[in-house]
Amino acid sequence: MLNQSLKIIRYYLSSGAIEGLLALAILLLIPSDPKNAWILGFSKSRLAIAAGILIVTAAFGWGARGFGKKAGHAAFAERVARTAGDFPLFGPVMLGLYGVALFGTYLYLYVGFQPLSTLQGVLVRIFPVVFYAFTRLVQTIIVWVALARAGRATPAGEGILLRPQKIVTLLAGIALFIVLASVMIDVIEELTWAQKFWGFRVKFDLDQEANIPTYFATFTLLLAAILFGVIGSLKAQTNGAFARQWQGMGLIFFFLSLDEAAVLHERFIGIFQLYLKPTGIFFFGWVIIAIPLVILVGIAYFRFFLHLPPKMKILFVASAFLYLGGAVGMEMVGGWFAEAYGENRPLYNVITTVEEIFEITGILTLIYTLLLYLSQNFSELKLRIANP
Repeated sequence: MLNQSLKIIRYYLSSGAIEGLLALAILLLIPSDPKNAWILGFSKSRLAIAAGILIVTAAFGWGARGFGKKAGHAAFAERVARTAGDFPLFGPVMLGLYGVALFGTYLYLYVGFQPLSTLQGVLVRIFPVVFYAFTRLVQTIIVWVALARAGRATPAGEGILLRPQKIVTLLAGIALFIVLASVMIDVIEELTWAQKFWGFRVKFDLDQEANIPTYFATFTLLLAAILFGVIGSLKAQTNGAFARQWQGMGLIFFFLSLDEAAVLHERFIGIFQLYLKPTGIFFFGWVIIAIPLVILVGIAYFRFFLHLPPKMKILFVASAFLYLGGAVGMEMVGGWFAEAYGENRPLYNVITTVEEIFEITGILTLIYTLLLYLSQNFSELKLRIANP
């Protein structure tokens, strides 16, 4: 385990240096504006960004070259591997934080650089930084998962062993790929002014329906519904408390998965805009229905929430905050922006991307919570298929 952990960390440091050189090359290959030329034809701002990337790249390279040569490095690698096994939600949390940072960065740029030509130039120059940050995020999560596996031995036994951490990590990896594909296609289109990107634009666009992100969202919501239903059925068989509430949540999430697949809530937007003409944060009218429904469900499930163990309460609150913060909160922000500035702007794409990141992070946190609850309360769960 120790040698494997050392190799994993050394790989992480080496990949950081390689990705940094790639980001630096992209930055320096962007065409220069002669008006802002300072040294070697580059502007001061571009050279400052290049210096920052170069410093980080050099740090990764120096670390990769020297890591593992001192006795303390082995103990450090072992501690990191064990810590990785104790924090399975690291990946979804990092994904959510990246979404917040991305949204904050682009919001600052839109406020600080109003002329469109100036804004486009800034967006082009920060693309290598965004690219480098995202590749580091992906590598961090991959390495964290690898270290977690290195720090835990898989016990032998009959049957299939399901670990909440591994299941959620797999789903988080798929989510990362989908988000990365959507962001990269958006950025490439903004830089090249290309349209549709050979058909891949609509297939990976987080703001479109009937595509790969929609399928993934439908699947995760349906998985949560199944887990709620399984817990409810097990509670009913053992005369456990709140069995119907567990089953009720299963029905709610089954409807949410159906809504995601069939885009039912989008149908209310046109109806509300036709008759109520909502404005501002209620521009997407379906949130007018969603908010009171969320409040009613919260009131109905308050006693159910109180009976949960403390750790489960924290995880349920975190998943609800993330999912609703994206599905309702960021949707309201997007509605306000769409009415004020239109939907054909880069910042609107950022808003919808952050919205989806919040939703994905929330539902993955919920799935982990439900799997953890099953493992703690029904660890010997067996599936038997009866003869007809």
